[in-house]
Amino acid sequence: MFQLVYKSKPAPGYDPDDCTEILFQSRRNNPKMGITGALLYTGSYFVQVLEGSEEAVRDVYAKVKRDPRHQQIECLSEHEVEEAEFGRWTMAFPRTKVNENSDLEHQLEFMTANACEETRALFTKFLSKTRRKQLH
Repeated sequence: MFQLVYKSKPAPGYDPDDCTEILFQSRRNNPKMGITGALLYTGSYFVQVLEGSEEAVRDVYAKVKRDPRHQQIECLSEHEVEEAEFGRWTMAFPRTKVNENSDLEHQLEFMTANACEETRALFTKFLSKTRRKQLH
């Protein structure tokens, strides 16, 4: 099982409602390709983990890189995992807005319960960065 984690910034003029469309597309298409994963949208960044065969994951990542809704795309991690860390979801997606009072930390804790420490840390890092930006 291959896992890839990337981050990107939404393109200028990005409508957060588009996130719902990205999620629906993922949930519709990923099972056909054997892809599981999670998507976090912080308002400033997307952070997504994709899991499946290396070929399928790289195909999806290539589509993301061509998607005009994403810019400054950066692969954060890619490696083999023994089993799917996000296998419960075709695409997990926490629905809470990121702010100092949100319960997103608890949702991320649940969502990443089976993830390795490195993957969990990537999601936590972006949540923390977003909160710091909002408080300043």
